[in-house]
Amino acid sequence: MFLCAEAPQSSEIRRTFPALGTFATVVVQIPPDEGPLLVDSLQRLLSDIEQELSLFAESPIRRLNSEGRLHLNDRRHLRRILIASDSLREITGGLFDPSIGAVVELWGFPGEPSVPDSFRLDSVLRAHTGWSNVSWAGDSVILSNGTKVDFGAIAKGYAVDLTYERAIELGATAALVEIGGEVRCGSVDSCERVWKVGIRDPRGQGVSRVLRISRGSIATSGDYECRFREKGVTYCHLIDPRTGWPETGVASATVLCDRCVDADALATALAVGGVEAAQGLPEGACWAILIVLEDETGETHEWRSSTWKEKWNG
Repeated sequence: MFLCAEAPQSSEIRRTFPALGTFATVVVQIPPDEGPLLVDSLQRLLSDIEQELSLFAESPIRRLNSEGRLHLNDRRHLRRILIASDSLREITGGLFDPSIGAVVELWGFPGEPSVPDSFRLDSVLRAHTGWSNVSWAGDSVILSNGTKVDFGAIAKGYAVDLTYERAIELGATAALVEIGGEVRCGSVDSCERVWKVGIRDPRGQGVSRVLRISRGSIATSGDYECRFREKGVTYCHLIDPRTGWPETGVASATVLCDRCVDADALATALAVGGVEAAQGLPEGACWAILIVLEDETGETHEWRSSTWKEKWNG
C-alpha cells in the first residue's frame, strides 16, 4: 500500500474485529490523537449493524422470518437493505434475490449442508420464495407464504459502505474497510493514495492478481467460500434463485463499483448467472467485471467486461 503526501502529519491505524459472522479489517490514516475515538465509533457502528442484519443472533431478521411481519420503527439498517435489495433484484433480473432464505435453510448452509430431497426442494422453491412475497404495509414489512429472507449476499457490502463513510466523516484522510473479502477504499481530495487489493485465486491458495485503485469498491463471490461434497459431486453455497440448486461453471466473479453494497450483490448474481448475466446488466450498473469460468475438464479461463482496465493491475 502507498502512503499519501499527508502521511507525516497522520498515522496509519489498522484494526480487526468480529463482524457479521466473519471479521472486519479497517485501515485508516488519521491524526494520532483522533484514532482511538474513530476506531471505537466504527466498532460500535458494526455492532449495531450486526444486531439488525445477522442471522446468527436474536435479530429483527430472525423475528421477521419467524413471524412473517415486522414493524421497522427505527431499524434503519434493515429498512435500507430492503430498499437496496429491491433495486438490485430488478437490476440483476432476479439473480440476486434475498427471498430464497427457505431454500438456503433447506440446503443447510452454512452449518452442516447436505443435498435435500429434490421434490421437497422444488416444493419450497415454488411455494416459499419470490420477491413478490415481500411487501410493505405502512411501516411494516410482510413476508407471505412462509417466505424467509437472507441478506448474506448484501449485508457485508452494506456494512463496508457505512463503515468507510463514517471513517471519512470522522476525519480519516484515507480509509480502507474489508469485511469477508468485500472492500471499499478511498481518500479525501487532498490526499492521493493508491491502495493494493488482492483478488483470490479461486482454484489456488494465493491471489490471482492485485488491483491498484485510488477509490471504489471490490467484491468477489466464488464457489470456494462454502462448499461440500456428496456422492462425488461438489456443491457450493451460491444458490440459483431460478432452480434452487447451487451454481456450476463459475469459479468466481469480481465486480468493481462505487458502492460496496452494489458490488457485493452483483458479484453474487454474476457468480450464479455467469457471462450471460454480466452482458445483460444495465449500462452503468458497475465499473468493471472479471469472471473466472471453469469447464468440464477443470480448466479455468477469464472473461472480462470491455470496461476492465489493465491499469488497475499492479
